[in-house]
Amino acid sequence: MLSDQDDIWFKDKIIESFKALKALERESERIKPLLVFTDKMIVDEQLNVLNYSDYERSKISKDWHLQTKYLLQRNVASGCTMSFNRQLLNKAMPIPKEAFMHDWWFAIIASYYGKIKLIDKPLMQYRQHSANVIGSPERSTWLLLINAKKSYQLFEKNFNKAMQQAKYFENTTNQASEFTALYDCSIFKIFYFVLFKNITQSGTIRKLSIIFLLLKRRLHKN
Repeated sequence: MLSDQDDIWFKDKIIESFKALKALERESERIKPLLVFTDKMIVDEQLNVLNYSDYERSKISKDWHLQTKYLLQRNVASGCTMSFNRQLLNKAMPIPKEAFMHDWWFAIIASYYGKIKLIDKPLMQYRQHSANVIGSPERSTWLLLINAKKSYQLFEKNFNKAMQQAKYFENTTNQASEFTALYDCSIFKIFYFVLFKNITQSGTIRKLSIIFLLLKRRLHKN
């Protein structure tokens, strides 16, 4: 299990995670990488509740983790909620320099080589404050518009890191995907895949940001 020093674990977090891992183990015909993760409650520095469910706050699909091709685009498994077996640790380590974050890498490896499962309830309180490395900030449309330039720069940086991680994974497994192909698509295919086929499973602002980023990259490349 991974632990952040200022989080608060509920008393049943360890035993419920362990039981879920054992259940996955019984479902498997052979020993394979296994990972379980949970929802989390967002609290402030004084433990006042900001959000009772990170999934509800983020409007994340609870089926997202079931397909590796989706996990390559966006991580939904927070490291501080994870439990996993030795087989996953052996398979995922050492964490490559191309990995975006260690927990994201663990989720991808578990999804592709083994099994990953969501425990659909908060089993911990995630303390939100200014010192968080990643954090779980609220992002309203209004705030994104006010800080449009800064928001886009951060989005571009993170998108490129996610793409780097996905490309590395695909090179090591020889599994191509439509997501990484976006970097080399024609302008027509960029609009088709992002807007109409929605392979990135994104909201309107994120879709437009992806299109702008890809078109800018294509212009610079040419």
